Amino acid sequence: MKYIVIIVILPIIILAYFVFFQPFAILYNDEKLEINYVLNYTIQLTKVLNAHYDEHGKFPSNLPKSNLGEEAFWKYTCRVEGQGIGSEYTITATLKSQREMVKNKTLLFWTTDGGKKWECRSGGDNPIDRRLLASTPCKDNSE
Repeated sequence: MKYIVIIVILPIIILAYFVFFQPFAILYNDEKLEINYVLNYTIQLTKVLNAHYDEHGKFPSNLPKSNLGEEAFWKYTCRVEGQGIGSEYTITATLKSQREMVKNKTLLFWTTDGGKKWECRSGGDNPIDRRLLASTPCKDNSE
């Protein structure tokens, strides 16, 4: 009985993995690269915001424009907005792409503890497909 399970069930599980999960990973590789670029840049932006918070005891009312000027960043992003009160701050990044899977989709970054811990997920009015965030620092727990 044990060998039947190994011989029959294990190949079915392996086949299901390659049929249902691998094509998605391969087909949407370019979209994931764009998302990762925006994520990495936004993570750098959180460091700038943390430095401002450490120095002034609050987050800036507007995102620092000097840190949003990187030309390559705007290749993948059409809008970045930030807002916050006290030790809470939220960044919304909207992606610009020719690919429908990520075109005009949004990511949210937020902190509630003065920047000690930043979290991110798909969100906003037009959230990114959560499956595209699987291999990113964004652990999307929103169901």
